[in-house]
Amino acid sequence: MSSPKKILYLENAIGWGGAAICLKLMAQHLDRAKYLPVVTTPHRDANYQSYGEVSSWHYIPDRVFDKAALLQRYPVPAKLASLLNYALNVLPYTVRLLALAKRERVDLIHLNNEPINNMAGILVARLCGIPCVSHVRGWIMWNSPMSRRLYGLVDQVITVADWIKTSVLALGMPQERVQTINDGRILSQFLAPFDRQQTRGELGIQQGELAVGIVGLLIPWKGHQVFLDAAEMLRESHPECVMLVIGDAPNSCSAYGKELVEQVRQRKLANVRFTGRRSDIPDVMRSLDVVVHASVEPDPYPNVVIEGMAAGSPVIASRLGGPPEMIEHEKTGLLVQHGDPRVLAEVIGRLLDSAELRATLGGAAKKRAFEVWSIEEHMRQIEQVYDRLLG
Repeated sequence: MSSPKKILYLENAIGWGGAAICLKLMAQHLDRAKYLPVVTTPHRDANYQSYGEVSSWHYIPDRVFDKAALLQRYPVPAKLASLLNYALNVLPYTVRLLALAKRERVDLIHLNNEPINNMAGILVARLCGIPCVSHVRGWIMWNSPMSRRLYGLVDQVITVADWIKTSVLALGMPQERVQTINDGRILSQFLAPFDRQQTRGELGIQQGELAVGIVGLLIPWKGHQVFLDAAEMLRESHPECVMLVIGDAPNSCSAYGKELVEQVRQRKLANVRFTGRRSDIPDVMRSLDVVVHASVEPDPYPNVVIEGMAAGSPVIASRLGGPPEMIEHEKTGLLVQHGDPRVLAEVIGRLLDSAELRATLGGAAKKRAFEVWSIEEHMRQIEQVYDRLLG
């Protein structure tokens, strides 16, 4: 038998969130008889170091110069700022990445984000003469000549949802080089025994309270502001309801996280509690009575929806981005107009008032999740892409 091929994964999202977690699952479940994972990240906190538990992991910083900060502080021409960015950030990072690829003798580069954010990875793939895959996990922000050129240099684009695939095809990518592969999860975690009362106690949920949770990074477009406004509306009508904000803010959004906490204090929202980041998400999801996804911008294929449904909890999600592909309204969950706290409060109240509706939607959601989002099926499709590109 031939030796396993090496896959070099590049992860450069702003913080530890859905994209980074999905990559860790891919590296963990890659068929080691055929492929070996090598992961590189520009971050090195404890979360990113955990890649070393499931793969070879390398820290390569991708910037020493902040182009955005320069433009904000000084009236520097945009072309000069871009030139400095390429000279001080992109070029050194590309050289380091090329050295790693040659040293590890990688056979394929898998960008865990879209091409416009991974120019160095594309350049290294071309210099090494190896295939390049781009995993597009968000909406296409730039339809520019540069963006179209970079997409054209990628051998295969994987999109996490069909609505994203449509936007990639609009850039001129051939149909056969774009494929939707939905994210997967280790679904057995949502069946494992756990102490629900203990977890609810850790979350600060008192006996007799109904818990509604928004789970994810504290970044503005995730809709925490909408969630807090809905909490204020529910404070009087549903005093038994506690609204949990589960997650923390990445460094780039630390001010936003503090602002949310201060809002709760000033508005005296005693029904709102911040739990911080939790590592036991399957248990947390199963401990909630209602799971809320409140994004005000298109969320590509939100993990919170997958996890909430797999937990058997009723999910309310914004009718924007990926959720309409994931939830059948009124059957496996509820879809709401994004950015409208009054509508969100009304739908939360509807679920709080009916244990039967919560059970019906949660049961149907769990069945749907186990049919669609297993990590095994996800990796089968990912490895088919590798098989085809590597012959």
